[in-house]
Amino acid sequence: MEVVATLEEVLLYLLSTGDFRSVAFLLKEAHIAAGRAKAVGAKERRALEDLAEQISRPEALSQLLHALDSAGANAEEADLVLLFNQLRPEALGTMLKWVGRVQDDDTRRLFRAALDEMASAHPSQVGKALTSKERAVIMGSLELVARLRLKEVGEDVAALANHPDIGVRAAVVRALAGIATPKSMRGMLAMLEDTDPDVRIAAMQGVSSRRYAGALPMLQKMVLAKDLEEKDLSEKRAIFEAYGMLGGAGCVDSLSSLLIGKGFTRRRADADIRACAAMALGKVGGLEARVVLKKAASDKDPLVRTAVSGALQDSG
Repeated sequence: MEVVATLEEVLLYLLSTGDFRSVAFLLKEAHIAAGRAKAVGAKERRALEDLAEQISRPEALSQLLHALDSAGANAEEADLVLLFNQLRPEALGTMLKWVGRVQDDDTRRLFRAALDEMASAHPSQVGKALTSKERAVIMGSLELVARLRLKEVGEDVAALANHPDIGVRAAVVRALAGIATPKSMRGMLAMLEDTDPDVRIAAMQGVSSRRYAGALPMLQKMVLAKDLEEKDLSEKRAIFEAYGMLGGAGCVDSLSSLLIGKGFTRRRADADIRACAAMALGKVGGLEARVVLKKAASDKDPLVRTAVSGALQDSG
C-alpha cells in the first residue's frame, strides 16, 4: 500500500507539471498491474484500480481539464488521447460540463473525440447525464445523442420535451431527429405544437429532414389554419416547406387554393402565405405543381412572383 500511496503522490505531481503523457502511462501501468492476480493482493489491486477512478471524479477531473486547457497548444495530441483513454465512463458528465469552456481549438476537438468514443461505448452514462440539473451537461448530452444517433437513450431524451428551457427543447428536437426511430419521431409530433416558435420550427425541420409522413396530417391542419397569418414568416416557411416535402402531389390542391384561390368569391391568402405556397409547390415538383405555378407567375405582388420563379426553377 505504501507503493500505491507513492504512486498517488507522483500522479499529483505529474498533473501539476502538465506531464500528461506520464500520467496516462502511470494509469495504464497501474491498470495492468491490478490485473496480475498472482502478484497483487486484493487490497492492492483495488487501490491500483482506484487511481483511474480518482482522476475521473468531478473535482480531480475538473482540475485535470483546467490544466489541459491551460496547456493548450503545448499539450501533445498523442498524450491527450492516451490520457482520455484511461478515464472511467463516469467522467462523461464532468467532461460535458467542461467542453464548452475549453479555449484551445485543438484541445476542444480532442475533448469532443473522447466524448464521442466514451458515449458510444457507454450510452447509459449519456442517459444519466440527461437527468442533470446543469444546462451545459444536458445540452452537451443532447448534442451527443443527435450526432451519434444514440437510440438507447430515446426515452431519456423524450422526457425533456417539456423542459422549461427553450434551448433545451430545441436540442431535444434535434436529438429525436438524430435518433430517428418511429417512437422518437412520434415524440416529435407533440413538439410541432410547442409554445415557442423556434422549437416548432426545429420540429418541422426535423420531420421534413427525416421524411416523416406521420406528421403530414398535422402539417395540413397548420397550412389551412385560420391563425396561419398571425405566425411570422420564418415559421410559415418552415410549415410549408415541410408540407411540400412530405405531402407530394396530394397537397397540390390545398396549395393551389392558397396561391391562386378557387371560385369567384374566394379571397386569396396574403402575400407571405402565397409566396410560401409557391415555395412548397416547388418542393412538390411535377407537372401538376408546375401548372399551378405558371398560373401564378403574373401575381401582382413582387414577393409572390419571385417565389413562383424560384419554385419553377426548383421543380424544373
